[in-house]
Amino acid sequence: MAYYHRKTHYILITVVVLLTVIACKNTSLINKTNETYLEYMHRITNHAEKFQNNVFKVFCIADYQTYYIPTRKQLQQKDISETILDEYPTRLITESSFATATLLNTQNNIFSFLSCHHFLNYPDTVYYYHAATSHKTNKYLSRVAIKRSQTLFIRDNNFTGIVDVLAIDTINDISLLGATINNNSNNTPSLFYTIDIAKKENIKTGTEVFSFGYPSGYKMMTRALLSRTFDKRPNTFMIDASFHKGYSGAPILIFNMKKNKFEIAGIITSASAEIKNILVPESENYSKQYPLDIPYSEDIYVSIDKKINYGITFTANIDEIKTLYLKNRYILKKKGYNLDKIFINNKINQ
Repeated sequence: MAYYHRKTHYILITVVVLLTVIACKNTSLINKTNETYLEYMHRITNHAEKFQNNVFKVFCIADYQTYYIPTRKQLQQKDISETILDEYPTRLITESSFATATLLNTQNNIFSFLSCHHFLNYPDTVYYYHAATSHKTNKYLSRVAIKRSQTLFIRDNNFTGIVDVLAIDTINDISLLGATINNNSNNTPSLFYTIDIAKKENIKTGTEVFSFGYPSGYKMMTRALLSRTFDKRPNTFMIDASFHKGYSGAPILIFNMKKNKFEIAGIITSASAEIKNILVPESENYSKQYPLDIPYSEDIYVSIDKKINYGITFTANIDEIKTLYLKNRYILKKKGYNLDKIFINNKINQ
């Protein structure tokens, strides 16, 4: 019995020694100058305080003139013209969305932003069909919505103004945005953080990354681990951050310890989700309680239920962002949006 306790004592000492060695190795991974994890996180928080001033919520508002067509008219898409639509009742409907945008550069009152594309992708015309004919060859229209205007703007403590779309990549879900502010305007953002981009050798599976975004409209910071996916898109990666509406366009940051600063590795674009068709009441009025022991007898409608798979977040990488700039470089520089210092002077292929 005494031998058993002595053996257990030796095992415990061995475990403690191993844990100490592992802890030392982990510390050396953080910083070869023996910086502790707490010191490392202190640096992260200091830089985060500065970088968050480069992150903005960008809004998109689209106004649609919507025309309502009775079933008896039996109008199809090929029959539609502005003249015919003027015969039917109409109303103006506003659609809106928002995403995260990162301030890349300011120069001579010209401001460049990086974001995603899908939040501003409102179609010019939307066709709706009567339910009874939507599955048939001859589908009859119930509504036609024509986009009359679309506006992008940023409203923040540091900046308020209209934003223009400079360049888009619909496949990889990237947009470059810009704004020009008058010299007399007081609502101009100060570029508190100079933007650099991450090199390929620093974008590896297991790398800790950080991001700022606007989940549910609130500015927040999160961190995650990066995973290379090795699919058809070169240098593609995913992160295990919990995605919420408003994180689209958020910058993905790697902390470069040698430079002692954040570098952009990409942006968040979307999350994995499961989509199902479900049956719902006429309207989701949460103040109305339906009795659970009585069969539902009112009208039933089909709705889409989207369930996000949290922790599976898709991205656009820095190579794809750089390619978008290079393809539009001549036009952008002609308009005054010169990002050469970020995408050319910083060689991400090194």
